[in-house]
Amino acid sequence: MSTPAESEPASELLSHLWGDAEEVNLAYEPLEPAVRSVISAREAWDALVMPLRIEHGELVCATTQETYHAALNLLSRAYDGPTRLVIAGVRILEQFIAEQYGYEGVDIDAA
Repeated sequence: MSTPAESEPASELLSHLWGDAEEVNLAYEPLEPAVRSVISAREAWDALVMPLRIEHGELVCATTQETYHAALNLLSRAYDGPTRLVIAGVRILEQFIAEQYGYEGVDIDAA
């Protein structure tokens, strides 16, 4: 029996690991400030996940490829409803979290 890495092309393997999460540019993503209350600034920073909006009944959140599973775990505990994750770059996501939450626990210039 072969493993997914042996039998699937790289794009299919990524889809297997991260589902159908699309990569986005956060500068162009619509934001609904009210959804930030789903998680605290500290939780957002620790898991690198940023609630963006409700779309078609789903909470849409940005995370990174590296923190995808941590984001899923956090959201499954913090939000009682369907969620959809999109993928963003680490640096820009850190900046958005710091700016949107007014989070002073991080110096984004030093990050």
